[in-house]
Amino acid sequence: DRKLKSLFPDTWEEWASMTPALMPKMDLNGKIFSRLDLRSWSLKKSLVANYEPVIVVYVLVWVFIVLQR
Repeated sequence: DRKLKSLFPDTWEEWASMTPALMPKMDLNGKIFSRLDLRSWSLKKSLVANYEPVIVVYVLVWVFIVLQR
């Protein structure tokens, strides 16, 4: 939170007061999911930024191997 506060000093207080650290609050209208735009996600960006798809494949392979034993 300290890093976020230093990066976004003007908006952090309001954001932090509404967003829990581990799980964002959901309201009955599903506001969080309505703001989620999956069209802006791309496999290439995800791979370059943090290897998410590679990690998912790695985990799935090991789950398969463990379940076969």
